[in-house]
Order: sequence, then structure tokens, then C-alpha cells
Amino acid sequence: MTDRQIKRKARRLKMQRIIARVVARSLDAGPGRMCPVHVRMVLTALTEASRN
Repeated sequence: MTDRQIKRKARRLKMQRIIARVVARSLDAGPGRMCPVHVRMVLTALTEASRN
């Protein structure tokens, strides 16, 4: 495993942790407070994280 791969993996883990926190917070806020834009933002972030 090269240094670059390790860095990429670390960055992906960090992204996933941030996304998980955002999702948890948005779920706590409740569906009424969740605006569609925010939902789309979270979904795009998730797909980006899973892609790279």
C-alpha cells in the first residue's frame, strides 16, 4: 500500500464520519426541518465519498 493510497483512505474515512454526523443531525432535526436542498447535498456528498 503506497503512501498516496493510505492518505486517500484516511480522507474517505474522515468524509464518511462527517457525513454520518450530518445525517444523524438532520434525522434529529426531523423530516419537517429537512429541506430538499439539504437532502440532495447529503446524497451528493455520500455518492462522492463512495465513488473515490
